[in-house]
Amino acid sequence: MENKPSETLSDIRRLMERSSRFSLLSGYSLVAAGVCGIIGVWEAHLAILAHQHTTAPAAAPEGLVDRLVLIGTVTLAAAMGLGYLFTWLKVRHKQVSLWDAAARKVAVNFGIPLFTGGVFICGMIYYHQYHFFATACLLFYGLAMVNASHYTVRPIRALGLVEILLGFICLFTGNALVWLLMGFGVMNVAAGLVIRYKKN
Repeated sequence: MENKPSETLSDIRRLMERSSRFSLLSGYSLVAAGVCGIIGVWEAHLAILAHQHTTAPAAAPEGLVDRLVLIGTVTLAAAMGLGYLFTWLKVRHKQVSLWDAAARKVAVNFGIPLFTGGVFICGMIYYHQYHFFATACLLFYGLAMVNASHYTVRPIRALGLVEILLGFICLFTGNALVWLLMGFGVMNVAAGLVIRYKKN
């Protein structure tokens, strides 16, 4: 029995969507990134406490900033490395190509806002403007997620919008570590679990 034209069009539309979206992002990638974020925020909290107890209140913060930049860099590298690993394992299990056209679109659209944010934050360090580190991190990460969401699983867009919202809240309320913990820790873990159990 032949398929109806409407069913054929629906099948074609689904195939086109699959080919244009990277749907094999592992939920464990975001869970791992969230765990790295929680550890990173905790390490930053300890570094700030150590700085407060070992220096005078008016002491220059450059030493602390160097320490926080190191923590942030290591945390980002670990999160991205583990994220790649878990997604690679999922792709390998499915026996398909990791770097197909959709995956390349995700990487480019995620990377451009993230790279822009990194340069902006480097500029803040250069000019010794430290007050909005957390806000910048949350906003640019959120923008990267929203930008990449056009080519991957749908929960990524919601995660990006929440990160942007947390960045705005952080901008006007302070409490940087709290919002970093929520954004890079809790929300990543939550989004990863949604992806993991929604996809399977």
